Amino acid sequence: MTSVFEREIERGTGVPYLLLKKGCIRPSEQIDEILYANIVENKAYDPQSEGSRAEYIYNLLEFYPRREKIDERIIAYFCAMTDTDWGERQVFEFVRKLAQAGRFDKSELYKKFEYYAEEDMYNGMIGIADLLLIDTYKAVVYLARYFGMHITDGNSQEFVGQTFYAPYEEELGYAEATLSEMLHNEHDAAIDRYLSIARRMKRNKPSAPPKNLTTEEVIAVLEKTDTSNISEFVKLRMWTQKYASDADIQNLSNAFMEAGTAMKKKLIRLFRSRPIRVPARILFGSFDEIDDSSYRRNLCEALVPLKEPAIYDFLKKQYNETTKTCFIKACLKYYSEDKKTELLELLGECTIHDIHEILDDALESETLMKYPFYNDILRMLYQKTKCSVCRKKIIKQMMLHHSFDDNLYEEIQYDANQCIRRMARKR
Repeated sequence: MTSVFEREIERGTGVPYLLLKKGCIRPSEQIDEILYANIVENKAYDPQSEGSRAEYIYNLLEFYPRREKIDERIIAYFCAMTDTDWGERQVFEFVRKLAQAGRFDKSELYKKFEYYAEEDMYNGMIGIADLLLIDTYKAVVYLARYFGMHITDGNSQEFVGQTFYAPYEEELGYAEATLSEMLHNEHDAAIDRYLSIARRMKRNKPSAPPKNLTTEEVIAVLEKTDTSNISEFVKLRMWTQKYASDADIQNLSNAFMEAGTAMKKKLIRLFRSRPIRVPARILFGSFDEIDDSSYRRNLCEALVPLKEPAIYDFLKKQYNETTKTCFIKACLKYYSEDKKTELLELLGECTIHDIHEILDDALESETLMKYPFYNDILRMLYQKTKCSVCRKKIIKQMMLHHSFDDNLYEEIQYDANQCIRRMARKR
């Protein structure tokens, strides 16, 4: 049961809550270590997308008799920490919640913020959110004054164009403009300096993929772009997906047909959701002609959106670790009852990374939805995914297809993902 507790707390499900509430887990040093490790390190699949687990584990500890020992260890970690990774941000939030509950001196939060600010000061830095959430307008005044006193020519651009309090209007109870006016009325020179810097226009706006490109321009960019320049390919792929016209797609497809090997390797990377307009048999031949694992992987990805049943047989023939998820997508797209055992085996062998990659295809498979078996797939995906954002998508489908039971409903009430908890309340 301990291994289940550890696995589920890393996934962020409600299972650890239920295990503690129902007495299935006894307090021990081993459980202490699991809880401590999940506070000092954010073990979410994608912390940037999923956010902090501090509230989740803080509330979980309310069911744990030895929470005081863990709190003491976290406070000691907080006082000594110097990094700014996702784990440290999570610890800062956890300790802020201790301070809000009167279990820790909140002045230590300000000291730790100043330590980090002396090292590297910027909008969105560690500690800002927690000071605002614990002291609201008092913290707004403190931070505006602090920044006004310490911003230098070297870091001033970090504060231009947006106030540090703009993302927290809802939590603070005031609109950004109102807070700016309130700060102006403080008649404080340092605060006024901060406001003048925050109101400046940004010199450089973040670049976005141009909406109006020609095939020739795309080819020209690709010719100059090294295959390792992932960011450039992401921009062009975004353009292909969102802005390219049908004529653009046809032109790029024609360019692929006429291109040499080097350009083929680059062009094929642009096609994911928008199908390349090249006959599948020609792509099959290209797979055999170009012995390059990255190209073959990208080509298989480009095959998936095409509507040709022969693609299923081709991808099955080429199945290996590199092309595995492409074949699973094809299996989902061309599902029939005779593929049930095969699909179950494939999904059973999926890693959490594989599940993350094939999830949308599974959830959106109109063919699969026609079968009662779809509910079993949803349950399997729910059990295997580690990402709470993916879990939210799965739960939404489970609710739509009435594949929920009381046990799962009880579980999602304690999920780390607040959107899932809200879905549970609306059920």
